[in-house]
Amino acid sequence: MSTQHIFFYGTLMCPEVYEAISGKPLEAKPATLSQFKIYSLQNRVYPGIIPSRDSEVKGLVTKVDQETLDRLDYFEGEVYIRTLVEVTDTKKQLMKAWTYVLKESHYSLAQEEVWDYEKFVKTDLKDYL
Repeated sequence: MSTQHIFFYGTLMCPEVYEAISGKPLEAKPATLSQFKIYSLQNRVYPGIIPSRDSEVKGLVTKVDQETLDRLDYFEGEVYIRTLVEVTDTKKQLMKAWTYVLKESHYSLAQEEVWDYEKFVKTDLKDYL
């Protein structure tokens, strides 16, 4: 079974969320996605990313099989589009990975506030699960 890389920057970085969706433990390493910016989304506890020249997004990269990718596609829903991007790992190696980018038709959901993973874990994770 072939695997593909996927880059997470939001709620899926939380092992409990990833495992609830995929049914598998999260085994990932830190990575950075350049030329995107992360935003809090209006009336939501999860973020979205939008292309942005001078920004970068910190997250995690992992390998997934097609079944897991299909589950993640379903979980992410209609607000995002799965997009192939290049991320850099901590060893400065570039790799192609899928990620979920906010669809242009939903850009109006993006707030000026940058989404905060630590705040999500402390205040929203329990209810989110």
